Amino acid sequence: APAAVHVAARGIPVAPTHDDLGRHGEGVRSRRWAWSERDPADSLASLLDGVGVRWHRPSRRVAGILVSNRPDRVLDAVDAFERQTYADRELVVGCHGHDPRRVVDHLASNHPAARATVLGFDEGLTLGACLNAAISEARSPFLAKIDDDDHYGPNYLLDAMQAFRASGAEVIGKYSSFVYLPERDETLLRRPGQEHRFVAGMPPGGSLVFSHHVWERVGFPDRPRKVDLYFVDGARAAGFGVYSTDPWEWGLVRHADGHTWSVDEALLSDGASVAWPGLDFARADI
Repeated sequence: APAAVHVAARGIPVAPTHDDLGRHGEGVRSRRWAWSERDPADSLASLLDGVGVRWHRPSRRVAGILVSNRPDRVLDAVDAFERQTYADRELVVGCHGHDPRRVVDHLASNHPAARATVLGFDEGLTLGACLNAAISEARSPFLAKIDDDDHYGPNYLLDAMQAFRASGAEVIGKYSSFVYLPERDETLLRRPGQEHRFVAGMPPGGSLVFSHHVWERVGFPDRPRKVDLYFVDGARAAGFGVYSTDPWEWGLVRHADGHTWSVDEALLSDGASVAWPGLDFARADI
């Protein structure tokens, strides 16, 4: 069993599968179990409790920051966040140019126990200004930028917080990621092999999770677009590395209309492989 734990912790699958993508998913599932069951901080806490030493564990709470100008998508994003298996979380929703009462009523009816703050922002404010204002309301040492048009599996935050513990990084994201292209009706795996390492590229903005003190140093620019790119560039300039987790539990949906990330499909497809036909992000949740 100790040997199996070490193998699983390195992401090596311990169960047979029939395809490369399936083997990779089994490895991630094994690593998640190993990190949950053999967390060094938990072992140290048990040791200190056993010898009667008083100790204080730093907070690991994470705040989801959801700023949306699309009232037709914001409620689904709220539901996805509240389905997270990671319990120590809060949610800050910024309704950009639409009435926040609909979100407040939805939370009260469907998620009455949620730790949530709902704000209303004038449509004349930039996305960057709204993000900064929403983060200012958070009371968590970690922040997860949530986009209303991306897929978040139930273990998304759990995996992110385990990656923080294992890597020592201050900014993480999914440089290797699944993306659905409606024009081709295919889901691609972009940048395979770029998992669990520090990267020089730009992870998708909706997959960014970072510590609060990085935001205090950098902040989001007062701009309507490309705020994620400027934030990551600023974090690197301040000396913070960017760590890529694995592609699982998240997916980028390239909607035909209204997506803030405008990029040629050729760029998305370059170096990518077809993960599966159609849109079925349940396959990304393991």
